[in-house]
Amino acid sequence: MVRSYFADACPALADYGYNPVLYANQKIKAGQTWEAYYFFLGIKGVGGKLAAFFLRDITDVYGLRGELNPGDLPFVFPVDRWVKRVVNILWGELVSQATNTGQPEKYEKSQQKEMQWVVYVAVTECCKYNIHPIDFDRGAWYLGYTSGTWERLEEALNRACP
Repeated sequence: MVRSYFADACPALADYGYNPVLYANQKIKAGQTWEAYYFFLGIKGVGGKLAAFFLRDITDVYGLRGELNPGDLPFVFPVDRWVKRVVNILWGELVSQATNTGQPEKYEKSQQKEMQWVVYVAVTECCKYNIHPIDFDRGAWYLGYTSGTWERLEEALNRACP
């Protein structure tokens, strides 16, 4: 069943036995994480968050962090509402500066642009402080999810990072 789905949806996986894990693993090892990310975006129903989650988890499950170069990091950094909230609490002024162009935009386009800047700011700041972005991403999600509300999350982060 899985093979037939990928055979229909992704004929380009034929060289990898229709195995998306093998494909991602080999692309990461070859320094082509971006190529795998955009390949997965081409699959119906796969968006940026899912593609980045998948590549992040392949990176960790197969111990491939050492294969990533700095340019690969945004492609293994999924952002959901909790990660976005943590980034905005910690570095919101940087995200705001980057996204405030003064030009009116369609809501969907401005949301997409904001997410790209959230990823860029988070990865850049993590690297500056020698924190692996994958560790930050997982920790931010966990902290946000377990806090349950924006207020409790903000309170916890303000206590931890005065």
